Amino acid sequence: MNKKEERIFFKTRHIENLGKLFNLDYNDAEGLYRSLRRIETKLNRIYEVACERELWPQETEVKTRLKERAKKLTKNANGLIFNSDPRGYSIKIDDQVNRELRNQGINLYSDWGGYGILAPDFN
Repeated sequence: MNKKEERIFFKTRHIENLGKLFNLDYNDAEGLYRSLRRIETKLNRIYEVACERELWPQETEVKTRLKERAKKLTKNANGLIFNSDPRGYSIKIDDQVNRELRNQGINLYSDWGGYGILAPDFN
C-alpha cells in the first residue's frame, strides 16, 4: 500500500467511525467530517493568533460561533472539548469517553493523550 492509498484507507475508516458515533450513513458522515474539518482549520488559525496577541472582539465572536456550530453538528457529543493549543487539534472527545467508545467498537483517530480527534487532517 502506497502513501496515498494509506491516507485514503485511514480517512475512510475514520469517516465510518464518525458514522457509527453519530448514527449516520457514510455520505452524511463524510459531510460531517468535511464541515468539522473546516471548523477545525478556522479555530486553529484563531488559536494561533491568540498566541501572538489579544483577539479582537470580531475574532472572539467568530470563535464562539465556530464552537457553537461544532456543538450543533455533533449534537453536543458526550465528552466534546475544545483545545485552544494551536499545536494540536481543536475539536476533541475527552480521553475517558474515547476509551469507552473504543470498547463499543468506535475507533476514532486519536492523539498521544488518547483524545478522540473528530476532524484530523489526512493529507
